[in-house]
This record gives sequence, C-alpha cells and structure tokens, in this order.
Amino acid sequence: MPERSSYIRQLFWFSISICSFFTRKQKSLVVLTSFHGDGFRGNTKEIFEKLADHPFLKPIWLSRNKALVHSIQSKHGSESALLTYSIKGLSTLASAGVILLTHVTSDYPFMFLPRRAVIIQSYHGLPTKTG
Repeated sequence: MPERSSYIRQLFWFSISICSFFTRKQKSLVVLTSFHGDGFRGNTKEIFEKLADHPFLKPIWLSRNKALVHSIQSKHGSESALLTYSIKGLSTLASAGVILLTHVTSDYPFMFLPRRAVIIQSYHGLPTKTG
C-alpha cells in the first residue's frame, strides 16, 4: 500500500497539471507509459521503440520510476524519457498530441490528461484479443 506522502505528492502534481489548459499542443509529440507509470513493457514499449527513430514523431516515455527513466535515457537519449512528476514531465504531457497508455488513466495517476490530445489505450488483456 502506498504511503500517505505518496498520495499527497500525487495530489500536488495533479493540481499543477490543471495548468495544462494554457500549453500549446505539439502534434508530433507522442507521450507513452505503461503499467501505472512504473513499467516499460507491453504494447506501448513496442510502439515507443518503433517510433524512436521516426523522422517526424517525437516519442517520450513518462514514468514515476527514476531508475527506469535513466535506463531509457541511456539507451535512447536524454530527451527520450522523463519523470511524470516533474515540471518537464508535466509540460510534456500537457502539450502532447498523442497519449498512449495500457491501463486507462491509472497509467498517469492523479494527472489531468489534456482533452485536445488523441488518447489511445493499447489493450493487452485476453478478452480483447478476440474482440
């Protein structure tokens, strides 16, 4: 069970994320995450790695896990991954043209997702495989 201070920090970042109304959308910016903002696996990981060298689209992985962010940055460059709960992470999410996730909005816990962005959930569960 997460600590109380974790929830307080997440509520703080949520209140700041509401400022995303004032940011400008960047159509080429694709923000991805998976498994509640803590993982680097699944469909969004595969999409991220395919887009890493795309000439027009700029994929950025957001995570709450510092070690994961550093690992992705060492492989794909310093601008390829950011901490979700940081000013730069928040502004990146706010200006995204496309947002990809795996577990509905719980991938970006307590974050306001901009309505002007295209939000895509890459389902991975068995019931949707036949749907």
